[in-house]
Parts: sequence; structure tokens; C-alpha cells
Amino acid sequence: MVDGEILFGKVVSFYQSLPKELLEKSISDLALNREHRRKITKNKSILLKDKVRVLMNPKFREVFADSVYNTVKDSIPLDLNNSSYADIIEYMTDENKDYATIFFFRWCYEDGKDGSCNDDNYFEAFVNSELFDCIVKGESIADAKTLALNALKADPQPTEAQPTEAQPTEAQPIEAQPTETQPIEAQPTEAQPTEAQPTETQPTEAQPTEAQPQDVTDDDARPTEQNENVSIDDTQEEVKTMKLLGRIEERNSYYNFFPQYELINGKFEEIPYNRRTADYPDYGGIALSTHSTHGSAKEFIGKISTDSDTDEYVKNAYVIEIKDSDFEKNFNDKYYWKIDLQKIVQEGRELHDMIRRVDDCGVYKVVESESDVISDTTFNNGNIILRGNNIIGGEWVVLY
Repeated sequence: MVDGEILFGKVVSFYQSLPKELLEKSISDLALNREHRRKITKNKSILLKDKVRVLMNPKFREVFADSVYNTVKDSIPLDLNNSSYADIIEYMTDENKDYATIFFFRWCYEDGKDGSCNDDNYFEAFVNSELFDCIVKGESIADAKTLALNALKADPQPTEAQPTEAQPTEAQPIEAQPTETQPIEAQPTEAQPTEAQPTETQPTEAQPTEAQPQDVTDDDARPTEQNENVSIDDTQEEVKTMKLLGRIEERNSYYNFFPQYELINGKFEEIPYNRRTADYPDYGGIALSTHSTHGSAKEFIGKISTDSDTDEYVKNAYVIEIKDSDFEKNFNDKYYWKIDLQKIVQEGRELHDMIRRVDDCGVYKVVESESDVISDTTFNNGNIILRGNNIIGGEWVVLY
């Protein structure tokens, strides 16, 4: 049985990847009572992607899936009562795959011609399929669709699919892969920069070590009936904090954080570019405010190693743990949101606990040696000359 939390995370990622305008209209049209509408749909302090995560709670999931479907149903020729799983797969193309998937999740609440729930028969197989992986990643579904149709011919009613391995994404400036190898301390030189060797998953800054997701029942990942009488307080745990991995850039004495990965279900998952710019308009960055030229926040941010807008490579990667309440509107046409670091200090929180280098979190850059052969003596002494200029003195790295 596939872990329910993993399936749930994939479905959340799909809905979060939908166009901003579609989501905003779907959320504004939700059939919720006044209290829930005020606390969720009308609450401007909650980010759009976090509203999606709240609404994917079992208490709201069905009404959310229905609202998203109603927003686009005029563009979908399929019928909820008469369409089969094979009809949905046949209908899917690279142009309409998002709409077809929206239809599928709404269709899961209907009963099939045999009287059994479509959810029970098809939800897990679809969400755990290579076809759905391609849809979430924005990749072509042509080959995956053919495989799905061939599988349907062999087994018209799948009940469970084997997990597929994630395909590598486009290489980014910093690549890393957590391994059991002991990290070594980097000693950067003036050597010409070279690209790090591609790793299995190829993240932008770094690929974190895997953590085991918490045990949940399979029903937790599947659609359930929406309950209008539930209090929104029951869902607050889902939007309380987030851990983002990205770079901090200094420009004209101002600091901005550019997240590129988010910790979801124990793993850092890449945030698609269109989501970054939608959640953190206009450039996918968050302003880090320090109030003045002095003070403990300014002193902290001034001491850590940051990139500049002229750097050719990303040298620094950080994991920042952010509460929803940390976000404040920023009166800036480039960075809509800001985090007031000085205010956080005044609240008694430690910035070094909130903002941590990735190697402090068990995530390391993968580097190469200048020499193809390293003697035992050189290795034991730690005097290894490394290639590249995207390494910081004192940083722990993994030698490829």
C-alpha cells in the first residue's frame, strides 16, 4: 500500500501548480459558510498555496475539488455520470492535461456503473502513476499516456500502481545529493569554475536527506465528504510554518530571499517558477527587512555569507523556517512580501535558528577535486584542491 501522505502531497502539488487566476476564482466561489469564507477565502494574510493546502484538508476537499471543476467545466466535454476512467485517459493531451486531471479528481466522488466508488477503484492508481507525475512536473504525457492505456487494456480496473522514480530535472547552478559519505571542509581556490557533476535528482541549490513521512491511513489521502460544521481552527496546524530552501541576495544594501525548494512530507520539493512568482511577486523573492543600519538583525544579516546580483554562480544556500504570521506586505513594486527580522528578534526568536546554512541541515554541495588521483595522505590531511568558485571557506561539502 502506497503511503497516504505521499499521495496527498502529490495532489496538493498539482492544485498548487494551477494558474493563479483559476485558483483565485475557484476559492472565491467556494460553497462555504460565512465563518469559513472569512477565515480562509477572504484572509489576505494566508498565501494562495497555503489556502490550497488548507482546502485539501478532508473537511473541505470535496467542495474545493467541485469548485475548481465548476470553474473550468465548460471547457471539458466529459460527463461526470457517463465517463469511464479509460475515457478520461483517452481525452488527455499535453494541451488539456490540467483540465482533464481536475475532471478526474471531481469524478472520483461519483459512483461507477457497477455501483462502486470511482475513488476506490482508480484514485491511488492514477495519483501514483507515471502519467500523473508528468502532469505535476509539466512534462509531456505522450509516452506515459500510452503506457496507461496499455495497462488499462491488460487490467481495466487498476487498484494499485507501483511507485515510479522521479525523473531528473534541468540542472541548476548548485547541485547536491545527500549521501552517507562524510563531508569534508572546503578550501576554495582561484581555479576556473566548472559545473558540478549531475546528481540523481539535480536540485537548484541542494538536495536534502530524506526523512520518513509520518504514518497516515490511506483514507487520509483520498477524497472524503466535506463537513461544513468543522471549525477552521482544526486546520491551522497545516499552515503554521514552512521550511524553504533558497539563496539570500544582497543588492544595494538590501537583502532578499529567493526560495526554490519547500520541505513537504519530509522532502525538499522544487517550487515551480510560475508558483514562486505567483506566491512571491514579482520576482519570486521575499524582502528581509532589518529596519536600520544597526541593530541585532542588521548585524546578523551582515555577518552571514550572501550572494550579490552580479555573481555568476549561487554560492550560498540557506534553509529558512517561516511562520505565516512572519509575512508582511512590503510597499515595493518588486517584492510584495517582506519578513521583518528586527521584529522577530524583538519577539525573542533567534535568527540563527530561523536562518540556517544548508550544510548545517545535512545538505551539501557536490564538488570535484582538481586532481584525478588523491593520495591517502592528502585526503587525510584535508588539503584537497577543489574546482569551482561557488564554494565558501569553511563550508562542508561532499567530494564526488
